[in-house]
Amino acid sequence: MLATQPDIDTIAVTRTFDGIEAAAHRVISQVGGMASVMKGAKIAILKPNFVAGRSAETGATTSFALLKAVAEEVRACGAEPVLYTTLGGARKS
Repeated sequence: MLATQPDIDTIAVTRTFDGIEAAAHRVISQVGGMASVMKGAKIAILKPNFVAGRSAETGATTSFALLKAVAEEVRACGAEPVLYTTLGGARKS
């Protein structure tokens, strides 16, 4: 298993005046681009939150625009984005 982690912690903040997708591309660029995160990896597992049952505007569910932007950035550096999701927390037997 290959796990990548940036050499330093970087934080980027931006406004979403032009939409979440454009803001996501901008933030990824501000932290050094997706290639600096991927470090040559060929697959990126994207784990959005879709199980909350609320709209993305509440912050409880991942925005499709954000997911699209991240997947585009992953593809742009030659890697394959893979969507992974589960049905929720552990169930009691």
